[in-house]
Amino acid sequence: VMTCAKTIAINSRRKLSYFLLWISCLAIAVAPVGAQQTATVHHDLDVRLTPDSAGLEVKDRITLPKAVDGFSFLLHQDLQPEALTPGARMRGGRGYSGAVPVREWEVRFDRPSDQITLEYRGRIHHPLETHSQNYAGGRSSTPGSISEKGVFLSASSYWFPVVPDRLLSFSMRTRLPDGWSAIS
Repeated sequence: VMTCAKTIAINSRRKLSYFLLWISCLAIAVAPVGAQQTATVHHDLDVRLTPDSAGLEVKDRITLPKAVDGFSFLLHQDLQPEALTPGARMRGGRGYSGAVPVREWEVRFDRPSDQITLEYRGRIHHPLETHSQNYAGGRSSTPGSISEKGVFLSASSYWFPVVPDRLLSFSMRTRLPDGWSAIS
């Protein structure tokens, strides 16, 4: 009986060791895929807002996690981008309608690159929508609006190029009319 119990204990430890080894190998094999999916895209933004015309002008130097032949991004449909980087070509693709209309843009490089500078301009004005009258004064929201009353631009307004399935970081300089301040 004692020998049988020892054998079961040894076999159980061996199975546990093999299982842990298998899980470790799986984690190592999957780690690069997970790291790639969460790689960060950095935006260096120079933003000019003109509230009287609901206007936005942006120069954006985008740094990708690694050099690539091309990539795609989503941008508010009313913003027209232009590639300033030599050897970079852009093509507008499919548009998506919804609360915020967006267009997919495809960038191709002559040689693999991890940087591109874009310039784009246009108007963003989505009126406030009232969601509930159950609160004092109601509850309203907008994905983005530029007006003389104020400016609000959230990520959901797609006012900057959004590269799908990537985290982002940014630095930003804003140019505003006299008497205006920016908060980010």
